[in-house]
Amino acid sequence: MDSYNYIALTILRPDKIVGYTWDGIAPETIRENIIIEDLSTFSIQKKIEKFLIQENYLYENFNGLSIKNSPLDKKALYIEIPGEKALDEYGRMHNCFAVFSIQSGLYDHNGHYAAGITPETSVPIKIWNEK
Repeated sequence: MDSYNYIALTILRPDKIVGYTWDGIAPETIRENIIIEDLSTFSIQKKIEKFLIQENYLYENFNGLSIKNSPLDKKALYIEIPGEKALDEYGRMHNCFAVFSIQSGLYDHNGHYAAGITPETSVPIKIWNEK
């Protein structure tokens, strides 16, 4: 069975997306899974930027992403909101635009994307459709 890598992205602060709120209300979070072939930081950054631009999920003063590692969990990454402090006094991510991690998945027996490490434990997932 073929495997693949994907970015499991959660936008924690959709209220920061320009034009996304209505009457000052925004959904709590936006979740998306994005296929990634190259695991370099540059490629990850470009894939997430492409997603944000195509879906019109840009925050005010967007001028490229600033991707950082969590000081408490090196596998967790986050995207800062420019001019705002993303970490609390204990180093926990609490006020960042988005968090994400790199996951691995398998194509299931129908050729669909699935998350998990074995065919028996994998569950189907939705992957962002790049236009």
